[in-house]
Amino acid sequence: MPEYRKEWMTKAKIDYFAPFVNLWLSCNAWYMDHYSELDMRDRVHINKVKSDNSARNHLYKRFKTLIEAASRDGEIFRMNIEQFHFSLEQASLESDTLGRISFELAVCDYDQKDNKTNLICHPRIRTDGKVFVDDEPNVIKLDSIYVTSNLSNLFSGLFEIIYQVRNCLIHGKMNPGDLEYQVVKYGYLVLYDLMSF
Repeated sequence: MPEYRKEWMTKAKIDYFAPFVNLWLSCNAWYMDHYSELDMRDRVHINKVKSDNSARNHLYKRFKTLIEAASRDGEIFRMNIEQFHFSLEQASLESDTLGRISFELAVCDYDQKDNKTNLICHPRIRTDGKVFVDDEPNVIKLDSIYVTSNLSNLFSGLFEIIYQVRNCLIHGKMNPGDLEYQVVKYGYLVLYDLMSF
């Protein structure tokens, strides 16, 4: 009897490209309805989602809960953000308007898009492996790397990155190769958690 392991493994691979688009459509429908007082341009809504740190913004509220959670859900969310960062570094995606899409070159305020923010931090680490007390308030540990503890910047930069990945995918500017697949996979996982409010 022939062995079909390889063929079935190929068929078992989840195609994150289509679910990412569907998930983005869900996000788009939510913010268009939720902020219906704004005009219909996508950029206006994206800027609003990124800048609204009030309880009205369900995405920010969910982000804040997960990024600070000591639970397994919080741990998985932080690991997915870290993997999203690593996959972006490998894939080297480019945005038509912002250049390289990266956690190290994040755009927190689109009106000042030339003013890039590095969301990745490199705190001083003591010999016992802990962060120096002076650096501790400025960082959040994901899994093995640290990001800024400025939650407003971290959320807005992360959401802009997800939006730029969406733009590359929707506008056909993304090679559907293995490196890009990883970007879409982790972008999907992060956005899915944010949308699960």
